[in-house]
Amino acid sequence: MDIREIIIAGITVALTPVQRSELKGLNIDTTTRFSFYHGTFNGQPFCFASQNGTATLTPANYRRYAERVETIVGVPVVFILEAATYINRSRLIEQGVYFVVSRKYAFLPTLLVNAIEKSRRPKKNRLLSPVAQYLLLYYLQSSLHGSCTIKDFENICPYSYQSIGRGLLDLEQFGLCRSEMIPNVEKRVIFTLPRQELWGKAVPFMRSPIRWVYYTDDDLPDNLMISGINALSHYSHLNPEERRTVAILDRDFKDMMSEGLKVDDMEGKHCIEVWIYHPRMFPDTEYVDKLSLYLSLRHDTDARVEGELEYVIKTIKW
Repeated sequence: MDIREIIIAGITVALTPVQRSELKGLNIDTTTRFSFYHGTFNGQPFCFASQNGTATLTPANYRRYAERVETIVGVPVVFILEAATYINRSRLIEQGVYFVVSRKYAFLPTLLVNAIEKSRRPKKNRLLSPVAQYLLLYYLQSSLHGSCTIKDFENICPYSYQSIGRGLLDLEQFGLCRSEMIPNVEKRVIFTLPRQELWGKAVPFMRSPIRWVYYTDDDLPDNLMISGINALSHYSHLNPEERRTVAILDRDFKDMMSEGLKVDDMEGKHCIEVWIYHPRMFPDTEYVDKLSLYLSLRHDTDARVEGELEYVIKTIKW
């Protein structure tokens, strides 16, 4: 079926077929399963894919096809769907799959729209997503320019293009940045506030990076990030603890558990903090970053810790 246009959030998007020569490198399964189209929405180019036939694909299938096609065409892939239940839409979003369903729903890197249940304001008491918090903390502590693109973050952060796009959209919804379109390129994100002022505005929406805390007597790899009091002692005048405390991404922790790591809820030679985002923010240090450390310890009742955390914040060169 040849599609000439689609409607996204009330806007008509013209489509032109992708030439076969542009799909060189894709296997025959992909090129026969989908018809591909060029289209531009809000100034950003996309490759729209419409499935040929009625075979059922899982959200994970769609993600794998999208990743495969994006490496060839060089722009985000958006699937045109005839219908999708709420559950399927939610699963596609969890997989980072961009899609358009009739005139009702769209999930794109420059737009997160549900034409029936639309809300651009963050819910009361809502916090930043882990990826959004990571991106903002990276920006605050790096030399990254105040006007940057998703690609800029993708080159330096351990997250996919789709995850970064969702994270930046989250920041925009909280009023921590704004965006504008670069014609025929992609969205540019702009942080307008000075870094220290932006940090103060964002803190109420931030959470501790720690999801769980466990202890173990097992030997741990030497390349894990140092966190907790020992990281604070590195950045301040506080004496270190004898027990080693390390931060591990939740996904990596699950892998270590499946490989036989034994943990305890109460005691052990090492303390393991399981983090909701990557604890290794900068490659040139073995310690977690200062702002994540602050967020992980800010509710500690020890007056010495509170004082040293304030000192650490003062040492940051905004």
